[in-house]
Amino acid sequence: MNTDKAIARIGALLLRAEHTDYPHEAEACITRAQTLATLNSIDLAVARARAGQRGRQVAPLQKTVAIGTARRRGLRTFVDLFLVIARANDVKIDIARNFTEVYVFGYAEDIAVTEALYTRLVTQMVTTCENYLATGDYKHETTTRTSSLDDTGPQTPVSKISARLEFHAAFTARIKARLRDARRDAQAAAATDAARVQAARPAGGNTLVIAGKQLQVQDYYTANSIAKGRRYRGHRSSTPSPRGRAAGDHAGQNAQFNTPTELAGAPAALTGS
Repeated sequence: MNTDKAIARIGALLLRAEHTDYPHEAEACITRAQTLATLNSIDLAVARARAGQRGRQVAPLQKTVAIGTARRRGLRTFVDLFLVIARANDVKIDIARNFTEVYVFGYAEDIAVTEALYTRLVTQMVTTCENYLATGDYKHETTTRTSSLDDTGPQTPVSKISARLEFHAAFTARIKARLRDARRDAQAAAATDAARVQAARPAGGNTLVIAGKQLQVQDYYTANSIAKGRRYRGHRSSTPSPRGRAAGDHAGQNAQFNTPTELAGAPAALTGS
């Protein structure tokens, strides 16, 4: 499928998902949109393989993406969201020490999808979280203030920042699950398509195409990454907020993916506190 046509179809599905009043229809549109994005990525991988056989190579690239301003609290949660989207689209990333930016490695079309999804979803995560915090619901929760000598200290209210971080973490976990399911559906659709038009696919089918693309990205990443091998563990909550997590999970379930005009755009860095 031509990339521009694929983006147009994806955009139409996502626009429909945003305007329907029926959650099941929205979910179906979103899943199909991600399926098309993955299928298009596979088709482009096939085209690259054929071009390579004719001596025209297209290589992965590296790009820097801004996440937020220095010293903004909770930047890890934004990095976590970007990371789960990147992994769903065969994009590798390194992370700045202060979490203000990420360095992405992959094919241009996969990076574009990752950026577009992140732009759309991080905006929804921040907006729905602030709306939740404005209700004051988290103020009905308490947590135990502990010390190194006593783990049964007094009960204190859950702070706003703790509720925010828990909301973000749950939102990201739900998005991760949705993207995993959409990718699985995409691969199943690709396998069905390959069975129908096997003559148009390279030997070994889509499994080898996907594996080959991932290996090329990994090789490029290994050759160009300057990371020192430290394993990123993501945000770890120190204060639980079950109400905040429940609200974040609900928001993640209802989040719409990107709109047509955002597919070609770069994500804006978050500012403020």
